[in-house]
Amino acid sequence: MKISQLYSNRSEVFHPLRYNAGLNVVLGEIRRPENREKDTHNLGKSTLASLIDFCLLKGITNAFFLTAHSERFTGLVFCLELELNDETFLTVQRGVDNPSRISFKSHSERLQDFSESSATDWDHFAVPFQRARSLLDGLLDFQVLKPWDYRKYVGYILRSQSDYDDLFQLSKFRGQHVEWKPALAKLLGFGSDAVTGLYERRVEREGLRAQIGLLEQEAGPTDNDVSAIDGMVALKQAEIARRRATLKDFNFMTEDQQVNRDLVDNIDTEISRLNEVLYSLGGRRTRIAGALAQERLIFSVREAREVFSEAGVVFQGQLLRDFDQLVSFNRAITDERRALLSVELSDAENGIAEATAQLGARQGRRAELLSFLTDSDALQRYRDVSSQLVSLEADLEGLRRTRDSLGHLLELRADLRRAQEDVGHLQTTIERNVASVSGDDTSLFSRIRRFFGDIVYEVTGARAILTVSPNAEGNLDFRASVLDDTGTHTSRGRGSSYQKLLCIAFDLAVLRAHLSENFPRFVFHDGVFEALDDRKKHNLLGVLRQYSALGIQAIVTTIDSDIPDAARADGSFFRPDEIILLLHDDGDDGLLFKMPPW
Repeated sequence: MKISQLYSNRSEVFHPLRYNAGLNVVLGEIRRPENREKDTHNLGKSTLASLIDFCLLKGITNAFFLTAHSERFTGLVFCLELELNDETFLTVQRGVDNPSRISFKSHSERLQDFSESSATDWDHFAVPFQRARSLLDGLLDFQVLKPWDYRKYVGYILRSQSDYDDLFQLSKFRGQHVEWKPALAKLLGFGSDAVTGLYERRVEREGLRAQIGLLEQEAGPTDNDVSAIDGMVALKQAEIARRRATLKDFNFMTEDQQVNRDLVDNIDTEISRLNEVLYSLGGRRTRIAGALAQERLIFSVREAREVFSEAGVVFQGQLLRDFDQLVSFNRAITDERRALLSVELSDAENGIAEATAQLGARQGRRAELLSFLTDSDALQRYRDVSSQLVSLEADLEGLRRTRDSLGHLLELRADLRRAQEDVGHLQTTIERNVASVSGDDTSLFSRIRRFFGDIVYEVTGARAILTVSPNAEGNLDFRASVLDDTGTHTSRGRGSSYQKLLCIAFDLAVLRAHLSENFPRFVFHDGVFEALDDRKKHNLLGVLRQYSALGIQAIVTTIDSDIPDAARADGSFFRPDEIILLLHDDGDDGLLFKMPPW
């Protein structure tokens, strides 16, 4: 895959940019003297890499320049025409207004313009972003990168200024090593499955350790093994059985029911009857006592005499004697009646005394039966045994939970040992693979290492090597080192100029080693000649031309002040056909986007 052209639907804002198959130079000229000492010049040469990345479906944020300044780019639609390795072409269209909808068009002719095409002209129109990525990955078909997609490698072929800090770990890979080391291992010809597996098993191992730690905290001290816990469970179960038997022996239900029947059917009924007898005898005694308290006769002679006198009848003689006899007769009757009432009164009082005694006896029995039902000692024992049973059952449940936790803990520990064993096996696999690949002069890595060393030597005259080795934890470490004449590692590779050169050499070496495969065949390097001395600039330009001749499309950006003075004076450093875009600071027409800088 190479870039054929990049254009938009508004050529007055963004001029079409057509690329050579070989070396492509984006040259910035600083024409204003006041700008010569500036570090950045806002010409747009660095922005070009971001724009190509945008068309290769980079995920964007609000900080991305097209989004951050969307009011400037409203309505702009960009088209990136790619030349595939089978010599056909693919155009990818992505707009600023709706960057999550992508269109694709396959064609056989170079330098087509689909910026104003209708929906029916596209093979795939307005495809959602994630599906579009998958579709583009399938159309490019970079099998050498599987199981990763093409986006995993884009950073190595579009080197921005922030990507020169490290040959291997790009700025977008600042996170976990698992995000880039396995893919890089695959790219360099090492087995990536074991590298990926090692990271996954390590993550699993740490997860198991965390679970074990939590369980150990919840379970408390784990000195007791499962067998000891099982023994304690058996003891608790035996204690619970004994307590339940005790409660069964203290079964008061039958006796309580009999006592209740005695109270209701006999005692309470008899007490009620005796109370009725006492009530009746008491009432009788009261009536007799009242009768005995009356002392006057029923017939009063005095009252009779007063009545007859008022009637004019003389109450004398025989009539008077008859009334006296009547009074005597009544008095005799009254005395007899009083004697009878006294006998009845005595009988009533005797009945009351007898009923009162019987009632006292019944109430005493009733008190005894109630005392049995409320016996405090028996109930307290029952409560104590019940409380002990509840406590024992709670202890048993706790032991069972501990037993379950210990069982789960044992399983997790077994899983942890297996994970640790797997980690060890994977480390061994990686070590053997590295030793095998590094020691094979025909391996992909050996060729990349050789190409890398040759580039650095041709540019600087120094020896440089790539090394890949497992560290103490089994993870792969990737290094690039510059050597002195004795073969000792030097610190020259740590300087910014050498570091950038090593990145360029690495990218070119990887592309060259994969030339026979379906793989990207272009690389973009921003500020390629910065901080190099003139001799190294000439040497690097020669390497770029050499690799372009091999079939690698090299796209580089530079400013005129980075061109060697003599070559800049006579314009001999670049050939005219190599300069595909000339930018300058003398007006908006000299910028990548023909508008005031932002």
